[in-house]
Amino acid sequence: MRNPRSVNHYVCGGDTPFPDFAAAAAAAGLEAVGVTRAAIAEMGVAGLKACLDGHGLAVSSVNSAGYFTHSDAGRQRDESFALIDDAAALEATALCVIAGGAAAVPLAE
Repeated sequence: MRNPRSVNHYVCGGDTPFPDFAAAAAAAGLEAVGVTRAAIAEMGVAGLKACLDGHGLAVSSVNSAGYFTHSDAGRQRDESFALIDDAAALEATALCVIAGGAAAVPLAE
């Protein structure tokens, strides 16, 4: 599927459960959705895949805001690789990382 009509879970705010969002997207005739880290935490990759498959939806993107903010490089590496693995498992067309918080990371002396 190339360039499917899609909407991102971020448009709902933090209080819309992913299954409700997926049902609404499918009912609106969309072909794909953007998945957030919150949705992955809410349902896990297997749960998301089952929900998406049940609604006939593909994943246009996996999205993460506020990345590159950990002062612990090992934790940041682990989270980054986990996000890449999740995007691959969901067969996402894109991985969108919205970096931020450079002030939170101490500069080298």
